[in-house]
Amino acid sequence: MNKFIFMDIDGTLLDDDRAIPDSARKAIQQAKQNGHKVIVATGRANKGVIPEIRELGFDGYIFSAGAVVEFENKTIYKQPMDPALIEKLIQAMEANEIGYILEGYQYAYYDPRFLEYLLKNRSLEDLDDSDSRFRSLDFYQHGETEIYKIAFFAKDMEHSKAFEETMQDCSKIFIFTHQYVPGNLINGEITNTGINKASGIKHLMDHMKKPMAHTISFGDSLNDLEMIQSTGTGVCMGNGVETLKEVADDVTDSPAQDGIYKAFKKHGLID
Repeated sequence: MNKFIFMDIDGTLLDDDRAIPDSARKAIQQAKQNGHKVIVATGRANKGVIPEIRELGFDGYIFSAGAVVEFENKTIYKQPMDPALIEKLIQAMEANEIGYILEGYQYAYYDPRFLEYLLKNRSLEDLDDSDSRFRSLDFYQHGETEIYKIAFFAKDMEHSKAFEETMQDCSKIFIFTHQYVPGNLINGEITNTGINKASGIKHLMDHMKKPMAHTISFGDSLNDLEMIQSTGTGVCMGNGVETLKEVADDVTDSPAQDGIYKAFKKHGLID
């Protein structure tokens, strides 16, 4: 039975050095040769998926944590955020000293605090191999530029919680804060309610008229939780967070330890 394979990027396809292990490249190529469909499922926007990833020949992409779904070069689903809601979020973030990035399809628009929090010791070009991905907030045209997700950054948990409390009565959005590591910057994502990688996968499978039983997914962080729980088989990487390991059907090794290749072989995706 041919499968639909969904793969996160950071910490799953990419190792700690932001490189794609040769074993993962080999596994993806063999799986495609065996007739399986391999799809990226990422929190990144379209422009954030660097050429090295696209060169692997994925059959589809789920961008912006489920807000945009593409398969075989066709957009089959997209749900931008309401401009009025974006304006309200911007006001709340700025009032609580939260840095943010408005993520569109082609570009991500950053506010000055984004630079203050993240770029004190490195240039914009060093942030991502695709340096043209980021633009100043000055380029954002409110009400005209479609935004699918917002990434936010807080200098401490106090400011992050204050922002979330400000927006707690808004049922139209889902605010997700990544697992906090002491000493690190607080960061999270804001999407429309009901939008996540699992919802994106369901849109794709409904489009293909295939059951979820034909799916297998790979992830490492909490924003992969719904995906790991909803697919036919959910695999957590060895470097993944403990919460994800607890709900996954299987746990493989880290990317650098050939975790993708080993899991593909174990689950019969390659010989």
